[in-house]
Amino acid sequence: MIYDREKILKQIKPSKEEIEKGFRLYKKIREFIRKKFNLEAELQGSFIKGTSLKGDKDLDIFVFFPLDVSKEILKKMGLEIGKKVFEEFKGEYEIKYAEHPYVNGKIENHDLDIVPCYKIDKIEDMKSSVDRTPLHTKFVKRMTEFQKDDARILKKFMKLINVYGSEFKVMGFSGYLCELLILYYGSFENVLKNASEWKLNQKIIFEKMEKEFSDPLIIIDPVDPARNAASCVSLQKFSEFIYYSRKFLKDKKFDRIKIEYRKSEGTELIVLNFKTDLMEDLLFPQLRKTRDFIKDYLEKNGFRIYRSKIFNSGILFEFEVFKLPKMKIHEGPFIYDGENCENFIKKHKNIVIIGDRICTEIERKFKTAEECIDFLIEDREGFGKDLKKARCFITKEEVKEVYD
Repeated sequence: MIYDREKILKQIKPSKEEIEKGFRLYKKIREFIRKKFNLEAELQGSFIKGTSLKGDKDLDIFVFFPLDVSKEILKKMGLEIGKKVFEEFKGEYEIKYAEHPYVNGKIENHDLDIVPCYKIDKIEDMKSSVDRTPLHTKFVKRMTEFQKDDARILKKFMKLINVYGSEFKVMGFSGYLCELLILYYGSFENVLKNASEWKLNQKIIFEKMEKEFSDPLIIIDPVDPARNAASCVSLQKFSEFIYYSRKFLKDKKFDRIKIEYRKSEGTELIVLNFKTDLMEDLLFPQLRKTRDFIKDYLEKNGFRIYRSKIFNSGILFEFEVFKLPKMKIHEGPFIYDGENCENFIKKHKNIVIIGDRICTEIERKFKTAEECIDFLIEDREGFGKDLKKARCFITKEEVKEVYD
């Protein structure tokens, strides 16, 4: 569809009823925590900032602890409070882990996080990264109503072009980054106009910068000048956002970009599938580490990789060169090095001279990429910690949804 601000807002902005339902649930939970535990709790995230999208029913409720409470007590009490909330409101929950554990689950069709944190007024008092979140909320609340709506549009646009999400699976733009970009540039279209001209190591500084960074995009966190709020953005997603910003400015199309993996003609495919229950934020870094190790090992053994991707349960390799001859040239010393040439001749048969080196033919360790990968699966050296133990099997079927 052609970009029309008002039409898009009608499609993506939560209804008054949707917002009221979320606030009613939050207030009930806040009151329960106050009465039961004598602690303050506040809503954080896009819902309270007024930048949430229709259908996004995420409520991030932060429970505040005094600075003199130990981290051990905060963790223990945080989990206890979270569990009691879900028990009281008859929700299903699980324990998740960030810098410290928290309780996540569903109540009344809303996705809830009950997160313990320290109550701080300035960044110097921060004890863990979650303590920073309420300061982010406070900073973003300076947005005008127009800017809040444009933050929604920017989030939707980023979702359409597959660059939204700071989790390890995507390595793209967080909701907070979208809000900062709108605050800095003023509007959705101004963000895209400026992004279309970004350079590598692009810097956005609100007030001051206390540390140098080398990331593709550098947005100094206005509440923590020693932090790059855009450190999560990979070079790939940074580049894709620049490209699609330019494209939008030309054609004004506000459409989903379908990125479906398709094998190229004449290539060979090998897909590694891992059976694991790891959370995505633990799994994807390990998949990338394993992918990079296997890719390097394959290339050192003469196999040429056309593309490599990761997906929800494994790694995909597409090969330009999948099969190699049985024998390969093994280089020896330069012809001028008489003593070492003699030693080489004693060890090897079928001597040939190539240029000014003495060489021989030796049998390859691996004739096909599949043999090489089979060896690595058996050995598991260089694999991610948890993938060393996970069951792994090979297929040759295409995977539609992949990540870099």
